[in-house]
Amino acid sequence: MDYGNHLSALIAIIVGLAVTELLAGVSRALRTKGRPGFTWFPFVQAFLIATILLVFWLASFAELSSGKYLGVFAFSTQLAAPALLYFASTRVFPPADGEGAGLTLADHVEANARDVNIPPALWMAMTIAGNFYYFGSNWRGAIVPNLMCVASIALLTLAAFTKRTRTRWAATLATEAIVVAFIGAYLGR
Repeated sequence: MDYGNHLSALIAIIVGLAVTELLAGVSRALRTKGRPGFTWFPFVQAFLIATILLVFWLASFAELSSGKYLGVFAFSTQLAAPALLYFASTRVFPPADGEGAGLTLADHVEANARDVNIPPALWMAMTIAGNFYYFGSNWRGAIVPNLMCVASIALLTLAAFTKRTRTRWAATLATEAIVVAFIGAYLGR
């Protein structure tokens, strides 16, 4: 087994843990459906994080299965990205017990907006940096994915820092549309 296979296995484990955390949070949150302060917004955030995890997993698998040697920069981003996305997935829904367990779903969304939105924005910034690093002289070939990442970073940052619920909804849904368009373009190649 080479280092790419080891890294692929580690990424698969972390992505699996993140998806498990999202599904457990969905289950816990659905039990509070009739209570005051219930909102569907964390479910939208969970779907966004899940699709970003899918994009990351597909891109990582394609890069690691190519057999080429990854430099230090690419290797470190392959390690940092799943950690960021796992952290975001643990903050989407209130925990089963412990700190923050007594918050309503709406209060939890407000309190954890930065924890949920900033890690995917950081991952997208690392993606842009990686594209410039590896496609330096042919940067025009990666301009569309980079522009999609820049738009997503702006929207995720807006969702992280806004106090307006409607703005957070709009920014999250627009980011989801960009991520889905990226998946469609990536699979269409």
